[in-house]
Amino acid sequence: MDLATLKALKPNEYAEAANGYRRTSDMARAAHDRVGTQIAAAMRKSLKGEAASAAIKQLAELGKNFHYVQTECGLVGSALDAFSYEMEAAKKKLDAALADAKAGGLTVHADGSVGYPPGGDKDKNVKLVADNDEKKASVNIVKMAKNDPPKLSLTVVSGCYRVPDGQKVKRF
Repeated sequence: MDLATLKALKPNEYAEAANGYRRTSDMARAAHDRVGTQIAAAMRKSLKGEAASAAIKQLAELGKNFHYVQTECGLVGSALDAFSYEMEAAKKKLDAALADAKAGGLTVHADGSVGYPPGGDKDKNVKLVADNDEKKASVNIVKMAKNDPPKLSLTVVSGCYRVPDGQKVKRF
């Protein structure tokens, strides 16, 4: 599937189709029950002879056909429901990724490839500040110029984590 197809995908349409198959399965079950229990039973009580036996036998075959339709439509409905559920989750992830790319100034092309903006000014840094119980930690994210894709350099200015007494901090 290409990106345009994934973006246009409407998983709820598959769920609606699953509901249609389930309704068909229910109708086939009702027809199977009616043929097998009501019509055939009434014929056995009221009719006798070879013609009646042949008709009852044909009704039994018709009942098997309705049972087959019931089973197959139930299976198709379940498969469509599962597909709809899985595609809904994937579509949400795709939409979130596309929104993140747009927010990050990236371009997502029709073939799904990502275009990065041209390298920016080295002096334009982004500073994120995290607050943990009023202890400040800041991380400077520096976009390095002339790198395609741009690379991020992370420098921790101060941390919120307190090393327990007696333990050493490993540097890497």
